[in-house]
Amino acid sequence: MVTDWRFRIGLVRLHWWRVALLLSTTLAFLLSETNAAPLSDPAVDAYNIHLGTQTFAGRYQFTTNTLLVETAQAIQTMGSDVLKFYMGRAYDEKYRITLRPSITSLTTLARDEPSCRRVLDMPFRHTFVWAYAFSPGADAYWFDGMSAVERQKEYTEIYSLTTHLLTTYNQTGRSFYLGHWEGDWHLLPDYSTSHNPSGTALQGMRDWLNTRQQAVDDAMRTIPHTNVAVYGYTEVNRVRDAMLNGAGSNQRLVNQVLPAVTNLDYVSWSSYDGQDLPASELTRTLNYIESQ
Repeated sequence: MVTDWRFRIGLVRLHWWRVALLLSTTLAFLLSETNAAPLSDPAVDAYNIHLGTQTFAGRYQFTTNTLLVETAQAIQTMGSDVLKFYMGRAYDEKYRITLRPSITSLTTLARDEPSCRRVLDMPFRHTFVWAYAFSPGADAYWFDGMSAVERQKEYTEIYSLTTHLLTTYNQTGRSFYLGHWEGDWHLLPDYSTSHNPSGTALQGMRDWLNTRQQAVDDAMRTIPHTNVAVYGYTEVNRVRDAMLNGAGSNQRLVNQVLPAVTNLDYVSWSSYDGQDLPASELTRTLNYIESQ
């Protein structure tokens, strides 16, 4: 078990003896990698923990840049080397950018959409992406389970995007994290915490995460790259339900899905259910996530 608080609230690589946690209500606490090139003031780079924020569906703009570019530049101006944004079929809705018909996958979005490409090119040391495949139904695989065809489509898109990131940003000292929004709300789309997800939904989420992580792992293993990395992560957000609720409403991503995704790189905790906890209960909750 990790005892250093920097690693308990930071994002660290998952091993069988260590669980990575990210408190990500809107902020990401990251451990900077020692071999990454300096991206800001040397005095800032000397710190091994950095603070970041995100850009999703902003409601106002101040410049003539697109919403995505403007917000990413503002985050960079804050001194952050961490960015979190969305990629998927709802990209146009999130950032008010009309997608050309030729944008049909995560890779073509990253490569061919000017604002997305510009933001990915910005020198953020850590880039988090809510990455949702363009394949029909890919944003709801967990509801009715994943067929072999669906698993292959998901695998292909994530493998292709990972390959693109590894080759395009080779030797840059950068890390990319492909994940998703609060996973328990994917399992409980009515936002009700008084019941359990269906067994089909839980198995669908296990298959979805395992497929995505396998695609990342395979690309990391087979695509030549140096000093750049792509990782997979899942996000839990109803941890206390699993710890405290009765049998009718205690099946959540943390205890029903996470143990079955054995090669996962990282775990993110969207910690709204822990924000008012005393220190002892916060520690107990972190320990519970670790135990899964």
